[in-house]
Amino acid sequence: MSKIVVMAQTPPPFHGQSIMQQYLVDQQWTWCEKEHVRLNYSDRVKEIGGFSFSKVTRLFRILQLVWHSYRKKKIDVLYYPPAGPHRVPLYRDIITLMFVKRFSSKVVLHFHAGGLSELIHRLNKVERIIARRAFKNIDTAIVLLPWLKTEVEWFSPRKVVVVPNGIRDIAADLSFTERGDDVATILFVGNLNNEKGIFVLLEAVVRLKKEYDSFKVRVMGDIRSNEVGTKIKKFIEQNDLAEHLILLGPLSGKEKWEEFSRADIFCLPTYATEAMPVSILEAMMCSLPVVTTAWRAIPDMITDGKEGFLVKIRDEEMLATALSKLIENRAMRVEMGKAGREKFLSSFTIDKHLSGMEAAFKKAAGI
Repeated sequence: MSKIVVMAQTPPPFHGQSIMQQYLVDQQWTWCEKEHVRLNYSDRVKEIGGFSFSKVTRLFRILQLVWHSYRKKKIDVLYYPPAGPHRVPLYRDIITLMFVKRFSSKVVLHFHAGGLSELIHRLNKVERIIARRAFKNIDTAIVLLPWLKTEVEWFSPRKVVVVPNGIRDIAADLSFTERGDDVATILFVGNLNNEKGIFVLLEAVVRLKKEYDSFKVRVMGDIRSNEVGTKIKKFIEQNDLAEHLILLGPLSGKEKWEEFSRADIFCLPTYATEAMPVSILEAMMCSLPVVTTAWRAIPDMITDGKEGFLVKIRDEEMLATALSKLIENRAMRVEMGKAGREKFLSSFTIDKHLSGMEAAFKKAAGI
């Protein structure tokens, strides 16, 4: 029986990546024994991507756990998810990979975050040499969508496999409110920072306010910094948006899904380096038309004019125009929401994701 070690970050940390990795950790496969080594570097959103001495201590503890696992039994496949495009996490990945590769026959890297290849090209010559040594001889690179294949070319893995993220279909268990009254409700879900497009959305709301009296924007998510929080609240006050926009803060469980159930439109004008926003999948699952950006791999998720609209990044005018079309046309909202749910069911369920992951692991293990 093959032995797989899954190095994975699991909840409570703050984003879709940890949720997806929890699914993988919990999944049981009869052909292998699976051991989980938890990557618990950050306790709060504000700590992600930064340095602290506690992270160094945790890193060495994690490496020790891998070594102990190897001592008990040879590792056939080791799974590791590289971090996003920041130097400190990259240095951590380099140290980790140079250490753990010696203990496993095959290494599978799962690129949840985007933009890592862009960081590589900003490194100096010595850093690139060290990074290439750490990432070389990787058996399998898993990417989330076809567009993202180009992002792993520099690492020269032996195989590149596309396995889209998937989530559990809980929409059938939700009690949706009747959509389509005179007040269209727009939902934003994500950490409140520049790259998620929150300020682009705010500028679009100013434009919408000039055209419509009856619409609401409900913003769900954690504020990444005090500076951003102050800037958002000041913008709302200066532009008199309080009647149209409410900050919900981070929500989970029943409260979160209640927001999806009462919404008419989902909006995420992101230009972050995330590879595949889970909130878009959640909106598709809940039959919401999606207004988002034609950014990176998102067009592999949303077809412009079918499941929603794709707009240019940082273009509040184009965003407001797309939202206006849906505010004015309930039938279009219903049609696009239905198309989004059909695409979710055909491509982005948790069963399809785990089936693809199992196939990738089996291939790596030679089964």
